[in-house]
Amino acid sequence: MDIIKLLLFEENAHFMSKIHSTIRESKDIKIIATTSDTVTLLELVKTLTIDAILLSIEDPKEFNLITKILNVCPNMKIIILTTIHDGNLIKSSFAAGATNYVLKKEYSSLPLKIKDSCEQYTPFAILINDYCFLKKEFMLSNLTCSEREVYNLIEKGYSRSQIQSTLFKSQNTIKSHIHNILKKMHCPDTKSVVEKVNGFSQPNITSKGKITLPN
Repeated sequence: MDIIKLLLFEENAHFMSKIHSTIRESKDIKIIATTSDTVTLLELVKTLTIDAILLSIEDPKEFNLITKILNVCPNMKIIILTTIHDGNLIKSSFAAGATNYVLKKEYSSLPLKIKDSCEQYTPFAILINDYCFLKKEFMLSNLTCSEREVYNLIEKGYSRSQIQSTLFKSQNTIKSHIHNILKKMHCPDTKSVVEKVNGFSQPNITSKGKITLPN
């Protein structure tokens, strides 16, 4: 296996040191860059040549970084590292495109988890892909065929005028379809619909869903 080029996002300096020490033991993984800033993270994704990102996050709101990263680099391998042990959030993370989910108390397993995540084909990856596909189809199952056509183009980034010309539909017809899509998906705008379908709805996480960090 070629050396895996890794980008590390970690806000806790003490734990970042632990991660460096753990990964340094593996000759197959090289940390290319580290950051604790979300804006810098996305800039590094755009500019660096990397194979995977170790995304260490504790705030449930930051899990939308998965979608933001994949919008920049769709094939990026993302390994979540967190203390949050919540079933809904784990499933939602995979639905959003995460490749693996590791609890911080199990950080010693990171080299193996990172290598597994970067394998081209694994049974785990196949199951994740099937789960994501089924979840997406379920979420869109209430749309009519015409509304689904409109949604598919919205997801590809088409503007309303482009959708009209592609589907040979009037402005009012497209407007009506979009209105119905927003209503059925309980979203304020089309961007939110796409994020909901390809990302995840934010679950409520309490302190009970967290585990204690290792010393």
